[in-house]
Amino acid sequence: FTCVSQPTTNTLTSASTVRIPQSFSADNSSKVNDECYSAPPSSGGTVQGGQVECTQFQFDNSTFTNTITTEFSLVCSKEWLRSVFQILFTIGCLFGAPAGGILSDKFGRLRTMWYGCLSLAVVTLLLTAVPLLSVVLFARFLLGFFTDIVFIASVTIGIEVCPSSGRHIFGTVDSLPYAIMLPLLAATAYLCRNWRHV
Repeated sequence: FTCVSQPTTNTLTSASTVRIPQSFSADNSSKVNDECYSAPPSSGGTVQGGQVECTQFQFDNSTFTNTITTEFSLVCSKEWLRSVFQILFTIGCLFGAPAGGILSDKFGRLRTMWYGCLSLAVVTLLLTAVPLLSVVLFARFLLGFFTDIVFIASVTIGIEVCPSSGRHIFGTVDSLPYAIMLPLLAATAYLCRNWRHV
């Protein structure tokens, strides 16, 4: 994408394409520069090679009213945090899986599952309410952590109560709700235009 130099803000759409104001003509096209820098400096920021880093962005909210990218301006130098947001859930699962097994053995499967569900509810509320990016990222990690704790405990309970003759198909049947939930979740996410409401 490119950054448009303006007196107060830089216009950047959520699709990573620039909407150049009509007042810009071919004569002042030099004000448009690649990447996340604009010239001449107009709104402060880090100067690099005679250019200033864009610090303010206006996003195109015609499709989604609020995303994590637009709320925390995760573009340019902060773009890598979008990948961190995604991977933290998986890292949480990595630590939650062994923790789920240990806690299930120590405190019982059912108790571990219910406390895990309660923790998931609290972390989900935290994720949707806190306006700090650092807390949102930490909550994302905890979401993955408690998800796998609940998963390990519930699957173990299911296998233990399932008759031995049906255990060979239990894994397939147990995965069906997850397979059905994924397209429903995608549809819900599309209909909810604010990421905090999903």
